Parts: sequence; structure tokens; C-alpha cells
Amino acid sequence: MKTEVVIIGAGVIGLAIAKSLSEAGKEVMIIDQDGFGTKASGTNLGQLSISDRDYALEYNLVMESLDIYAQTQNRRNLEYKKTGGIFPIETQEDLKIAMELVRQKQKLGYNIELLLGEGIKEVEPKIEDILGAIYCPDEGRVNPFLVNSWLMDEAIENGIEVLLYHKVKDFRIEKNIIKGVVLEDRVMEADTIILATGAWSKDLMANIGIELEIDYIRGSALVTQPFPKIIRGPVADGCYFNGNIPEDQFVFFGGVQQENGTVIVSQASRNVSDYDTSLDFFDMSDMAQLFLKHFPVLEDALVVRAWSGVTTTTPDAKPYWGYTNKYKNLFLAIAFKGAFSLAPAVGQYTAQWVVDGDIEEEKKIWTPILRNI
Repeated sequence: MKTEVVIIGAGVIGLAIAKSLSEAGKEVMIIDQDGFGTKASGTNLGQLSISDRDYALEYNLVMESLDIYAQTQNRRNLEYKKTGGIFPIETQEDLKIAMELVRQKQKLGYNIELLLGEGIKEVEPKIEDILGAIYCPDEGRVNPFLVNSWLMDEAIENGIEVLLYHKVKDFRIEKNIIKGVVLEDRVMEADTIILATGAWSKDLMANIGIELEIDYIRGSALVTQPFPKIIRGPVADGCYFNGNIPEDQFVFFGGVQQENGTVIVSQASRNVSDYDTSLDFFDMSDMAQLFLKHFPVLEDALVVRAWSGVTTTTPDAKPYWGYTNKYKNLFLAIAFKGAFSLAPAVGQYTAQWVVDGDIEEEKKIWTPILRNI
């Protein structure tokens, strides 16, 4: 069997690429060893962040993606809402770092500010016991499940083929070209292979001599019963904005309230092996206590479920994005931080890259350069 493009990985990045390539008229097959929009793309808060983004690498991708969500919301419900979002600051050390970072980012054009005192309550009236908060009115949230379904539906309408619950076993290689993707029951030949498999990419690429500097963490969260509106926008631990994350810290303060009123409390983060997504009772308890310290109004909340998923990381927090040197038709789209915040734009630019063989010259100033692999 032969097609123009095979995309391995049906998470939000793979789906966004499939949608954009199909809109460009390419024959596309998307393959996943599980269902679509599962794994990291199915264990997600739906937070859309701007404040913590690297300007050259991610900022434009996020802003373009938010525009796409807003336009799509007019015709299809993604539960996209521009609510504003905050990064709470809890220590004097972090407050000092945040002040300088806010000044630097404001000079670059970020619409952010540092809130103190009553200014915090004007944005999040129910939050307690924080020294300050970085606030961005342009941040917001989406429903990850609705986003995944939207991308898949539009890609299918444009004619892509979908092969779920099929694991890639190997690759058929001739010199420096990958001629086909070997599955249990068939070989799929393609002109271009796109890898969007997240945490599983390292094992898959090691089989063909590509060493990726990626790892993964297990992120866990709790989901409460529905409540009337309590949290206005996404809340993410201030250490993510500052980059000042203690090595021995595993539980962080964060959360978002969804359209249906449920509150997702996050997150406990652990280094794990074998893609372990089990739940740790002590981490979950510590996470709940930390959240209640800052939102005591939820002290009687009933937790209705909990989940864990593995999220891909790299040492420098930058993705692998672009064609490899070793195999000229192998394109990587792996390890995008907070992928829902930038997936629509990544899909569009990846499609342009594949169709035209390059991207617009003016975009190269902020498009990440693939590591030399």
C-alpha cells in the first residue's frame, strides 16, 4: 500500500498536521497504536498559556493558534474561552525573579503584568495566600477532547485514512530514505514519514539509529464535581513562569475550571519508567492539600476521578521539529511544550514545510532549528 504521507501518532500534534496536510490536498494516512487523542493528548487540562512561552521559539505559534481557536469556536464548539490566566508567586525569591522577567517580556510585546495585593483579587477573587501573580488577559482554555475530535473530523472529511490500534514494528529503509512503515499485518509505503509519537519516539527512533534526547514525566490530576464558577481562568504554578523549579519538588499548584463546572486540580509530576501511568495516593493527597491552601472555598469538593499521563520533555525544553539529516524524508514533530496552545499553527507550518519543502523566510527567525540528527 502506498500514500503520500504517513503520520505516526494521533495525538493533538499529529491530528493538527493531518488536518492541514489534507487541506493542502495531500494523501495522508495517520497511524496510532491506540485510539486518537489519547495518552498525553487525552490527559490534559486544556490550559492555553502565553506568559511562559519563549518569544523566538513559541510565542507566534501560540498567538496564531489562539486566533484559529477563536475562529473555529464561531462554527464549532471547542469550549474555547479567553478567560485570562495567572501564574501565582509564593516566595520572595520567585517574586524577585518574576519582576525582572515581566519587564523583559513586556519590552518584547507580551500582554502581561505583575499583580500584587488587591489586584490579584480583581482577577481571581477566591484565591488566597499568594504574594503576587503574573497575569495575561489573552490566555484561556479549551476542551482537549473537543479539540481532538474537531481535528480528526475535519481531516477525515478531507479524505485522510485512519489506522488506529496498529503498532509500528519497524521501518523499511533504502540508503537514506524510509520507504515504508512496517506494521503487524502490512507495510505502508509513503513519500514522507512524520513522527508525532511523543514519549514513545525515543524507543521507535533508536531502532533505526537515531538517538533523541527526550524523556518523559508522569503528570497526575484530580477532577472534582461541578461547581458554580469559582476559578475564572487557568492557574499554573509560578515556578513554570520563572523556570525556578526545585529538583526535589514533585507537587505543584495549578488548576482550571471547565465549562461544565468541574475543577481539574493539577499537578503531581514524577519521573517514571516503562510509561507508568499509575496513580500515587500520597502525591494526589499532597496536590489536593496544596490546592486547598490557595482555594479553601473548595474544601468540601468531591473528587470524582483522577488520571495520569506521560508528557515528553527535552533537556532544553525545545521540540524536535523538522526533517532529519539521516533520513531525508523523515520529519519529526515531537516534544512541544503545552501542545494544545500551539498545535493548530504547528499543523499549518508543518504542512507548508512538507508541501513546499521549506517555510517562509521571514518565519525562520522564530521557527526552531532541528537538532543535528
